[in-house]
Amino acid sequence: MKPRTNAYQYFKMLLEYILATALLSVLGFLCCYWNEQTIVQKNALWFTLGLFLLLNASKIPLTVYGLRVWTELKKENVSEHIITVQSIKSEKLYNFRTRSGAVLEEKSVLLDTNGKTYHFIGEHYNHPAKMFQGETMHITCLEKTGFLLSVELRSESPNEELVRSFYRYFFRYISLKERGNLQSKVRGRIRLR
Repeated sequence: MKPRTNAYQYFKMLLEYILATALLSVLGFLCCYWNEQTIVQKNALWFTLGLFLLLNASKIPLTVYGLRVWTELKKENVSEHIITVQSIKSEKLYNFRTRSGAVLEEKSVLLDTNGKTYHFIGEHYNHPAKMFQGETMHITCLEKTGFLLSVELRSESPNEELVRSFYRYFFRYISLKERGNLQSKVRGRIRLR
């Protein structure tokens, strides 16, 4: 995928959330403005601004991160690294949850052995992310924000389970060429999807 497509997919739910809260705030403004009491009419703008900020307070860190990513994308500050994975964890602060606590879209953080973090949309399923510990990957990311743009597995002799798990976790970030390489590493014996 293109870098802007990855960024859009990562921040899509945030944009929808901000638009929904903005619409709700405008409706609140109109209700206050059409109220018969003059004190309510005079303070309609402050009420609307307060409502919008209150509804978006929990998403301020993700909004700030999104602005930093878009700024860096415009500057095209892209770098490539070969890293060794230390761990992959869920980014709890950036995830959207339902009332029951289920995660709508899993945002994850890859931590390498040098202590750098890389943000991406991960797919958590029954297999733990621990199987990637110690694996070498070639990544392309934004330098300052650590936003992941593409990933390639650099394992010399990966087993089928590692290839399947890699594909499931990083399918948005794997190029068509890398998908072909993954299939050739296991001699085409598996279907990735």
